[in-house]
Amino acid sequence: MNVRSKFGLAVFILLLMMFLFPLAIGAASGENKVSKVIGQVQASSITASGAELSAVVTKGYTPKLYLGTDPGNLGIGTGYTSQSGSQYWFKVTGLKPGTTYYYQLVATSGKKIEKSGVLSFTTLSEPLIITDVQAYSTGATFTKFEWSTNHNAASALYFGLDPLNLNQTSMTVEDGGTLHLAYADQLKAGTTYYYQVVAKDDYGSYVKSEVYKFTTLSLSDPLILTGVQAYSTGTTFTKFEWSTNHNAASALYFGVDPLNLDQTAITVEDGGTLHLAYADQLTPGTTYYYQVVAKDDYGNYVKSEVYKFTTLTENK
Repeated sequence: MNVRSKFGLAVFILLLMMFLFPLAIGAASGENKVSKVIGQVQASSITASGAELSAVVTKGYTPKLYLGTDPGNLGIGTGYTSQSGSQYWFKVTGLKPGTTYYYQLVATSGKKIEKSGVLSFTTLSEPLIITDVQAYSTGATFTKFEWSTNHNAASALYFGLDPLNLNQTSMTVEDGGTLHLAYADQLKAGTTYYYQVVAKDDYGSYVKSEVYKFTTLSLSDPLILTGVQAYSTGTTFTKFEWSTNHNAASALYFGVDPLNLDQTAITVEDGGTLHLAYADQLTPGTTYYYQVVAKDDYGNYVKSEVYKFTTLTENK
């Protein structure tokens, strides 16, 4: 082959390589490209509402995370949460349970840009759970309710006389978080009511509790005093405590003569079922007699028996 023929062959080969080389570059720039800058990309610590993503990134490059539920639209990039050498971590929260998320890491160094492939993970499915449903502080015409959910939820409590027709709604006191409080009034005395909680979270999970019941107090229920005691008695001071079986207003009277209890203890807590009071400016080494009287909202009135305590003697 003469020189002219060799030159023509070399030009042909060169033109062919220039034609093929850009095509090869374009084919390697797609989503399946294995980056030499970003490696060991993985998702871990996956929960119902979060995950931790990590990657090893070549020194000199700064990575950002792009995340979304649409692999074609991964939203705005966010910076890393922590770093150790070439290892980077991204902690993401506020995700929806049981949802597939797509993510990609993009690392930059000046004008240089490197991308990982688009990967995915699925958050755990965590059902909404209602617990600790209870009616408490129940009177003849009133009761309070309390319940909890395992994560933030909007909820309501329905009640009625028929467990198959809970046609009344309680009044909400606290809701939207994990602790939920409500109450119902204008109830019938001595009546059994049925109630149920329904809840829904931001992820569309919906749940109902089982049906519970409570019974309001009867107007004929006697008011009962229990646990009457004087305690922490000193030379000039003592504390008192007593309980009633339902909410009541009460007072404690005392004196040195059991037939003439002419002094009144100072109230600390009253109106519920636990009652606290104290007396001061007492005489050291003296025996005092005391009695509790109580009255509830239904006109029930009761007196305790007469008790006694003795103040301590002063040391001389």
